[in-house]
Amino acid sequence: MEYLDFLKASIDELEFKCYFCKSYLYLMGIRGIANFTDSEIIVYLKKKKFSIQGENLQIEELSKNAIRVKGSIQTLSILK
Repeated sequence: MEYLDFLKASIDELEFKCYFCKSYLYLMGIRGIANFTDSEIIVYLKKKKFSIQGENLQIEELSKNAIRVKGSIQTLSILK
């Protein structure tokens, strides 16, 4: 898995982890799901929200605070 360096400062501050592998995005330390469609997923973090945009997005819950996202991911961003 590849650590997302461009989010490193925000990831450390917001206390969650975000990893990519060939076909999945793993998010650990989230506080819940705010919105979920096949084109956008928004999850709650400690103080902010995290947005994943793309096509044919699917979520698999791995545990209470961890999910795996599959699909064509186009953008990742931290929302206020």
